[in-house]
Amino acid sequence: MSILEVKNLVFEYGTGKYKNRALDDVSFLLEKGEILSIIGHTGSGKSTLVQTLNGLLKPKSGEVLFNGDNIFKNNLLLHQIKFKVGLVFQYPEYQLFEETVFKDISFGPHNMGLSECEIKKRVMFAAEFVGLRNDLLQKSPFDLSGGERRRAAIAGIIAMKPEILILDEPTAGLDPGSGRRLLDNLIRLRKMNKTTIIIVSHSMEEAARISDKIMVMDHSKCAMFGTPKDVFSEDKRLTELSLELPQITRIMKMLKSRGCDIRDDILTVDEAVSEILRVIARGERHE
Repeated sequence: MSILEVKNLVFEYGTGKYKNRALDDVSFLLEKGEILSIIGHTGSGKSTLVQTLNGLLKPKSGEVLFNGDNIFKNNLLLHQIKFKVGLVFQYPEYQLFEETVFKDISFGPHNMGLSECEIKKRVMFAAEFVGLRNDLLQKSPFDLSGGERRRAAIAGIIAMKPEILILDEPTAGLDPGSGRRLLDNLIRLRKMNKTTIIIVSHSMEEAARISDKIMVMDHSKCAMFGTPKDVFSEDKRLTELSLELPQITRIMKMLKSRGCDIRDDILTVDEAVSEILRVIARGERHE
């Protein structure tokens, strides 16, 4: 059984002549432990979609099934889903509100009814996981840097140990190094707990590097869904959607077009390095 199944989801903002359909018959499946990146232009429905997945928004029609159960079937399940499907909003640092970082991270575990010992254990794990020093835990969130506040907000969700973790543009506003470390930590979280992770992103490079599956949203619909190689092999379709291939893929395709005997389905820098070294080694053997 899939951990998450979305069936024919429809969501509309407003009514009457002001009605706007933000999701239009969206369906997909996600298995436990998979990482899904959702890409698409601003206004395509990405953020609306992820807010329906933990019950924050209720669709007009369709179903969101968590381990086979419709999350909207009763209020008890909907309440439980808030802890099982954790959602980190874009710029989550603006959602911090407690007087100390420790209290902010412990807010979710406290509402889960956990013991003080378990709460502290989870807070310390989450803080260490996202790279927050212990001496920052007793500070006000508003005394932290922007990057530290981002990590504190993410730690607050991780401390609840959700089965599905959703992040809306988690690397927005971060420098490249911090963004890469955050994504590496998410991969580590998946390996540790088999956490299913959904990331909303504008970065083709991030989606190619981290994902098992990619969904492309366009005008409220799921326009494409598949593995990174499936999605990024459809150059023409992506061009029609005004999206680009990852930069390294474009470079490899350019090299191939100029006569290099090289694979052009490369999606990451690591893959490109391996392929170039292979081509160099092959040339040396021929000499």
